[in-house]
Amino acid sequence: MYTPKFFASDDQALARRIVADYAFGLLMTLPSEVGADADISHLPMLWLDDGGPNGRIIAHVARANPHGGRFDGKSASVAVFSGPHAYVSPNYYAHDALVPTWNYAAVHLHGRPRAVEDEAGAAAILDVLVSAFESDKTGNWSTGELPEGMLSRQIKGIVALEMAVERIEIKVKMSQNRQPGDIQGVIKALSDSSFDDDRATARMMAELSGG
Repeated sequence: MYTPKFFASDDQALARRIVADYAFGLLMTLPSEVGADADISHLPMLWLDDGGPNGRIIAHVARANPHGGRFDGKSASVAVFSGPHAYVSPNYYAHDALVPTWNYAAVHLHGRPRAVEDEAGAAAILDVLVSAFESDKTGNWSTGELPEGMLSRQIKGIVALEMAVERIEIKVKMSQNRQPGDIQGVIKALSDSSFDDDRATARMMAELSGG
């Protein structure tokens, strides 16, 4: 990921927060040979602590998805997560002669996915995923509510995966290369927006700028 020094970050706590808040991302596995296509799947993914240095990603794909055949523990892959983002108009700045841009946060987690083929392991991954996204608002559904035998049948239709995170890239482009007055102008404009992502971007900008 192209990351100018202004926008590079090593704040893993921030990266984990971005992944947790924006868990629906892209899992991309590089082509297996010259001329082949990359495998790309849009997935909800969780970044878990597992005692290792960088943790692991868990997710699942449909068994009919050819991507699942690449989960061999060897194929180089990257999980891509996009955090808050917003268009920035030159009208937001305190200074003139500046141009439009887009503020955003992104996290890339590199690794080599491995299929979890045993039923108990796959069921455990499903339970963790469901628990992460269920809440009081959704009714706290769990796989235990399925009729007897249905979970086993459902597991046959998916490929669960885990990916130890080997490398982390964090890019947080939040106007750090602008003067304080320009930053505050963007925060004010985005805070007043009716769009959730604009306001979330303003909050991250304020956090990073200390104001």
